[in-house]
Amino acid sequence: MSDGRVNNGGARKGAGRPPKADEALLIERLGPMDDIAFAALKTGLEKKASWAVKMFMEYRFGKPKERVIIEEEDPQEFDFSQLTDEELDRYYDLCNKISPIQ
Repeated sequence: MSDGRVNNGGARKGAGRPPKADEALLIERLGPMDDIAFAALKTGLEKKASWAVKMFMEYRFGKPKERVIIEEEDPQEFDFSQLTDEELDRYYDLCNKISPIQ
């Protein structure tokens, strides 16, 4: 599927997850700064900085789950007089599929 462009997909240099060795080296280099980072977080918490409080709460207690609340119109409040006969028939058929009238 070549259309003349260079690097038409596939593996590219520098793409993908870095090797574990690079990650371990970075963690090792950051280790001596642990005390500085915790001191900065403590200072932020003492000053009641919102970023520090948010970070502390998320790491200490976990991020809250995001929830989406969908509010539907109450069928009791819907004005069926606005519907055409065809729309009313479709609505009736759909209601019967959900819970058939005996």
